[in-house]
Amino acid sequence: VQKGSPALNAGLEPFFDFILSIGNTRLNKEGDLLKDLLKANVEKAVKLEVYNSKTQRMRELEDVEARSPAALAGLVAHTDFIVGADQVLQDSEDFFSLVETSEGKPLKLLVYNTQTDQCREVVVTPNGAW
Repeated sequence: VQKGSPALNAGLEPFFDFILSIGNTRLNKEGDLLKDLLKANVEKAVKLEVYNSKTQRMRELEDVEARSPAALAGLVAHTDFIVGADQVLQDSEDFFSLVETSEGKPLKLLVYNTQTDQCREVVVTPNGAW
C-alpha cells in the first residue's frame, strides 16, 4: 500500500489486509489475476473483499444498558462488534484486562457495525459501577 494510493485512501492496511476478491471475481493464489483486474479497473471504483488478520476475532455486544458507558459511547447491542483497540488483543481476557485498567479513563475501541458494514472508532470510559 503506497502513500497517496487508492488502496491507502480506501483504508487498506499493509501486512494485515488480504484482498480476496475484486468485484465479483475471487482471486487465485498467483498474483497474475490480481494484476490483470487492477489494470482493467484503473481510475474506476471497484468493490474489494478484504480479510484483515488483525481483526479476525470479533466480539459481539450482548446487551447495552441505558446510561451505561457503552450506551453513552453509542454502542448498539447485537449490531456492533468490538474488533480492536489501541493495543493488541490476543483473546477476550486481554480485552477484559484492558477495560479494567482503563476504568475512569477514555478507552478507544475499533467497532464494526453489521448494519452499516463499516468500522468506526468509539471512545468508552469504563466505570466500575457497570
